[in-house]
Amino acid sequence: MSDTNDSQKIIDCPHCGKAISATSEKCPYCQKEINQQPEQSQEDNKTKKLNIKKILFIAYAVLSVFVILGLYNSLSSAKMRNENLQKKIEAYQYDIDDYKDTIKDLKKQLAEKEDYESKYNELNSQLDNYKDQQATINDQNNKLTEIQSQYDSLQSERDNLQQQVDAKKAAEEQAARAAQQQQWEQESQSNEETVYWVAGGECYHSSPNCATLKRSSNIVSGSVSSAGGRRPCKVCH
Repeated sequence: MSDTNDSQKIIDCPHCGKAISATSEKCPYCQKEINQQPEQSQEDNKTKKLNIKKILFIAYAVLSVFVILGLYNSLSSAKMRNENLQKKIEAYQYDIDDYKDTIKDLKKQLAEKEDYESKYNELNSQLDNYKDQQATINDQNNKLTEIQSQYDSLQSERDNLQQQVDAKKAAEEQAARAAQQQQWEQESQSNEETVYWVAGGECYHSSPNCATLKRSSNIVSGSVSSAGGRRPCKVCH
């Protein structure tokens, strides 16, 4: 009965560790002899089981320690990550505040830009109006230049006419003076005595019978004013 139970019992080969029959004298796998007695095999099995249990317990304990350490590390890492995340959140909050300030500045700049654009459009409108006024001024200046040219032309014609009038007036005055001079000469001749002189002579004479004219021929007669500035003769005057 015991032989039957032993034949059915399975043990591990002490050499290769594979499961074989407890009655086997030689391992069918590694072909090595099994030199263990049955009682020793049972004790060994019990020892092995105890060792396995101890190993499992130790492994479980070590695993538990590792798990605990892992959890602790995970918690620590999670805590650090949480702290880092909190720091990042605070940094982001600072950035958000900065962005808000930047947005306010941009809105202010946008409002100023719109104000500038409004002023720019107003200045453009004034500039267009100025250009229109400048065009009108230029047109008026052109007309003024044309009128000035016409005025200068009329002034030149007036000066020419004035010169002609002055020349005509001077000629008339000269003619009047000449006529008056002639009239005066005629009146003077009619009032003055008749005197006598010869060409090349220096004196005029009151009578053609003056002793100084006895040898002279071509005796000329006329008034004293027409005697050509000759002096009176000392003999007959």
